[in-house]
Amino acid sequence: MAIALFLLVIIADQITKYIIATNETSINLIKNLLSFIFTKNSGAAFSFLDNKDWAQTFFIIITFLALIAFGYMYYKVNKKDKLLKLALILIMSGAIGNLIDRIRFGYVVDFISIHFFPAIFNVADMALTIGACLFVLHYLFYDKDAIFKKKLKKENENE
Repeated sequence: MAIALFLLVIIADQITKYIIATNETSINLIKNLLSFIFTKNSGAAFSFLDNKDWAQTFFIIITFLALIAFGYMYYKVNKKDKLLKLALILIMSGAIGNLIDRIRFGYVVDFISIHFFPAIFNVADMALTIGACLFVLHYLFYDKDAIFKKKLKKENENE
């Protein structure tokens, strides 16, 4: 199941980017709400470090290091921590989706534009964002040493 989701995210990301990049077009899907706009992002989130000569090398190295760390964490995590495992799969598959673009093109193909949101993004970015949110939720509420779990436990003991 985990491998299937991992591959599904990468494949969906690459197929959608291929379709948008080969057509290099803009499509208004829902007026004043959602468009597909082909964009070359040589930076990171919100075009951070965009147009810096060294940025792609930096992002590739950081991504490889993060993949090693998250991959190690995935195999060390208890099988019962399904939320954390899901988070790590989404983070790693999203990172690989964008890494493929950086290596192939020297930029990341972004295309999803929600008109009230300031950034244009892609399927890999969605996986990374959802994975990061689940990762934080796990450590805030569900981990055996969760910050808010301890607080709630103490409050219940005091009653």
